[in-house]
Amino acid sequence: MTSSARRRAWAPPLRRRLPGAALLATLALLAAPLLPVGAVPSASAVRPPGMPLPVASAVEDGEGLRVVLDEVDPVVLRPDRPARLSGRVLNPAPVPARLGGVTLSASTSLLGSRKEVADWVDGGIDRSTTWVLGDDTIGPLVPAEGEVAFSVVVPAEELASLPDGPAALAVRLSAEVVGDGEPVSSGDGTGGDLAELRTVLTSSGGRLVGTPMEVSWLVPLTLPPDPGLTDPDPARHAQAWTDAVGEGSPVRGWLDHLTLPDVTWLVDPALLVAPRPLPSVASPAPTPEDPEETGDPEETGESSDPGSTGEPTTGEPDGPGTTTAEPTDPAPTGEPEDTGTAPTPAGTTTPGGSEGSAPATPTPAATPTAPGDGTGRTGSAPTPDQATGTTGPAAPPDDPPVTEQPPEEQIPPDEGPPDEQDVERALGELRDRLALVPAQERWWLPAGDPDLARLVADGLTPPPDTVQTLLTRAPAEDAPEAVARLLRGGRTGVLWPALPGPTTSDLFRMVGLHDSAPSVPAPEVVVVPRESFTASSAAGPRRGAALVEDTDLTAVGVDSWTTALVAAGAEAAQDTGAGAAAQRLLAHTLGSWLEAPTSRRELVVAPPRGTTPAPEVLDQLVRAWPDADWLTSLPAEEVLTRAQEQEAVTLSGTAPQESVLGALAPLLLPEPSPVDASRGRDLVGLDDDLDGLGEILRDTTALRSWRPVLADLWSTRWREAPAAWPTTFRTLRGDVRQAREAVHIAPSNVNFIADQGVIQVTVVNDLPVAVDDVQLAVSTTNGRLQVLRQPDPVSVGPGSRAAVPFEARAVTRGEVTLHVELTTPDGTELGVDEELAVRVQPTGVWIYWVLGGLAGVVLILGLARALPGPPRVPRSGPSDAAYPDPGPETQTQTDTGQEERQ
Repeated sequence: MTSSARRRAWAPPLRRRLPGAALLATLALLAAPLLPVGAVPSASAVRPPGMPLPVASAVEDGEGLRVVLDEVDPVVLRPDRPARLSGRVLNPAPVPARLGGVTLSASTSLLGSRKEVADWVDGGIDRSTTWVLGDDTIGPLVPAEGEVAFSVVVPAEELASLPDGPAALAVRLSAEVVGDGEPVSSGDGTGGDLAELRTVLTSSGGRLVGTPMEVSWLVPLTLPPDPGLTDPDPARHAQAWTDAVGEGSPVRGWLDHLTLPDVTWLVDPALLVAPRPLPSVASPAPTPEDPEETGDPEETGESSDPGSTGEPTTGEPDGPGTTTAEPTDPAPTGEPEDTGTAPTPAGTTTPGGSEGSAPATPTPAATPTAPGDGTGRTGSAPTPDQATGTTGPAAPPDDPPVTEQPPEEQIPPDEGPPDEQDVERALGELRDRLALVPAQERWWLPAGDPDLARLVADGLTPPPDTVQTLLTRAPAEDAPEAVARLLRGGRTGVLWPALPGPTTSDLFRMVGLHDSAPSVPAPEVVVVPRESFTASSAAGPRRGAALVEDTDLTAVGVDSWTTALVAAGAEAAQDTGAGAAAQRLLAHTLGSWLEAPTSRRELVVAPPRGTTPAPEVLDQLVRAWPDADWLTSLPAEEVLTRAQEQEAVTLSGTAPQESVLGALAPLLLPEPSPVDASRGRDLVGLDDDLDGLGEILRDTTALRSWRPVLADLWSTRWREAPAAWPTTFRTLRGDVRQAREAVHIAPSNVNFIADQGVIQVTVVNDLPVAVDDVQLAVSTTNGRLQVLRQPDPVSVGPGSRAAVPFEARAVTRGEVTLHVELTTPDGTELGVDEELAVRVQPTGVWIYWVLGGLAGVVLILGLARALPGPPRVPRSGPSDAAYPDPGPETQTQTDTGQEERQ
C-alpha cells in the first residue's frame, strides 16, 4: 500500500458543518488534546457530551471490519527462522472503529490433505487455535472507510516445535473490536467482537523429501475479447492493443511474474502482430504519396472525387464486351479548387486539417526569443538549465521587467493516449520475451484461437474452405521476420477445446475437422480436465497425460482444483490479501502431496483463457518455490513423453464437479459461445460475400485487411464476453452490405419504339475503387418484350457510371417491367435488384408501306427535276427593235469595207 493511499485511508472524511453545530465543534476542539496518542479525530467524533462513540463491529455481511494478509516473509516457514506477517485491518463502515490489537494464533493439529485445507479456510470445520504465535497492538482507532496496517513478528523460538518435514498450519488472524476502552460484547460471553481471517501457513523443516510432486505449468497467452483490437479507428485500435499486450496487461503479468522454471506457454500467434483494417472493405490502398489518412478535400484543396486523378471517371472499356457511357457530370480536372489559401506542398496539410489527412510536415516549435536587453541583440532564449530549471543568467538590473506568461499545460508524452508506435513497442517487447523462451516451452494454438467446440457442434460445421482458413491462417500478411522466426520453433497441432468435459467422440469430430482441410496438419496434443481420466474431481493427481484410445492424440489432464485456485488468485488477493491467497495455493499443493508422499505423481496447472494474474500472489509463489521441498518443476514435453509408456484411456466426459470444488467450479466451466447456429450461417454468408467482392474489386488491399476480422469472430475468446461479439460482427456486416449496395443500377424509364433494337441500362459504382467483371442479368415480367442477348460484363471506374446495352425484341404493345440483377462472377448479389419500366410500341407492317410510299414519291420528284424540258422562246420588245442584233452577214460586210479602205 502506498504512503499516499495510507494517508487517504487515515484522513477523516470531510463533512459539511451545519450552522447549528458551532457549539459541538467548539467542544470537539477542546476535547482533541484529550484523545489517546495515535487516535485520529474525525467528523464522527463531534458529538454531544456523554454520547458514546459509534463503533464498527465485525459482522458477517461484509460491512464490518476485515482482516487481510498481504505478505508472509519467508513465504515458507523454517523452524530456525523468525517470520513476519504483514497485513491490514479494513473498516468499510461509515463510522470509526476502536481496536484492541491483532493476534496470530495457530492450531496444534496440522492439516493433512487438501480437503482439510479447504474445510478450514472456507469455514467448513472449526479448529481450536490456542497456540499464540504473536500479536501487534495497532490502533486504537480505524478511521471510517479506512484501514490500518499491522505487522506480526513470530519469534524463531515459537516455530521451534514445527516438524522437520513439510507441514501446513491452520492459523487465525484476529482483530478485537473495543468500545470506549472495553471490549464490545459478542453476545455469547466469549469476550470482544472479533474480525478474523482464517488462513494457512506452510513450513518446510529442511528434511530431504524423497519423492516430491512434479508440477507442470501450461499457461495460455491469448487476446482478450475486445472489439477495439480490430477497430479501423487508430486511437481505439492503439488503446485496445496496448491494453492487450502492453505494460500491465494479463499477458505481460504472466510473463513478468510467473518466472518459475520449465513453464510452457500456450500462445495464440495472433498476439504477435496488430494489423489494423482499412476504413472499409472497399477503401483504396494507401500509398506513400497518398497515405491511408487523407485530408478533408475542402481543407487540403484536393478534389473530393474519390476517383479523380486528372482524368474522366467514366466507365472505361477494359476489354471486349464492355461499353462506355458519357459522363453526366463534368469530369474533374485534377486541379485543386480555389479555397482562398496558398497551395500547400505535397505531404502537408493546411491549418484545420481533419483526422485522416495526409501526414502533416512537423513544424518546429516556436523558439522563444530573449527579451530586449537594450543592446539590440535578438535571438533564441537560453535553454532551461537541467538542474535548476532556470533559463541562464539573469538580466541586468537596469533591464525593464518582463512579464512571463505561464506555460501551457501539456500532457507528458508517456501519459498521453497510446498510438501505433506504442503498440509496436509493446509488441516488440513481447516478441523479445518469447524469443528467450526455449522452443520446447512454446506451444502454438491456431492463429486467432478458433472455437473448435463450436465448429464441431451439430448443425454448425462450416464449409471445408472456411475450416482450412481458420486452422491455417497466418497472423498477418506482412508479419515481421521476428514473428516468422518465433513460429518456426515450438510445438504445433495443439487442441484446447472449450468444453467442460470432452469425450472421445468429441475428439473424433475435431480430428475429422482437420481431415476435411487437406493442408491442415493432424493434431497431436489435446488439453482436457483431469476428470476426463478419473471421472472425479476428488481424486488426487497421479499422471499428467495419457494416450486417447483409438486416436493419435495425447491428452494432457489439467488438475481442476489447483487450477481453480490459480484462476481465483486475483479475487482472493482482493478479498483476503495476496499473502493469504499464496499460502492457500501452497497449502493445497502440500495437502495433495501429503495424501501420498511416497508416490510419484504429476500435477498439471493450466489457468483458463482470460485469467487475470495476481502479480503479488505469483511473486510470493516464485519466492516460495525453492523452499517448497514437496514441489518440483516438470516440463510439459516430459509429461507427453511419459504418457507414451502408459496405457490408452477413453475420456469420460466428466466436468469439474461443484460438489467438490464448490464456488471454484464455475471458474473452470466455459461460457456458452455467442456463435449459435444462426450466427454461424451469417459468418459463412459474410465469407461468401467477401469472396464475391474480391472478384470484382480491382484493388483488394482493403478487403484483405478485413479477412482476419471475420476469422476472429470464430475465436474462443468471445466466450469470455459474449455481449461484445455483436459489436465487431455488426461493423463488418454493415460494411460489407454498404460495399455491395454501392454498385447498383440507376433507375430510369424506357420507351422502346421498335420491333427489335438495343436498350441501355446504367451501372453506377459509388465505391472509391474500380470494379471489373460485373455481371448483369435482365429478365421481363411478361411476354410483351423478349431479351435476345444478355448484357456483357462491365467495368466501372471509381465513383463513375457506365451504360450497358443489350438486345431486345418487341412482341406486342404495352407496359413491361425489366428486372435487372447485378452479381459478381460467383453469384454474389450487388446493389438492390432494380425494376425499369419499359413502354413497348412495336412498329408493325404499316410502317413499311408508309416508308415505301414516301420513298417512291421522293424518287419520282427527283427524276422529274432531272429530265430536260422544252426550249424557251424569248419575247421581243421596244428595246430589241431599237438596237437590232447584227447577224453574221453584217459583220462580214463591215470587215470587208475596212479592208478596201486600207
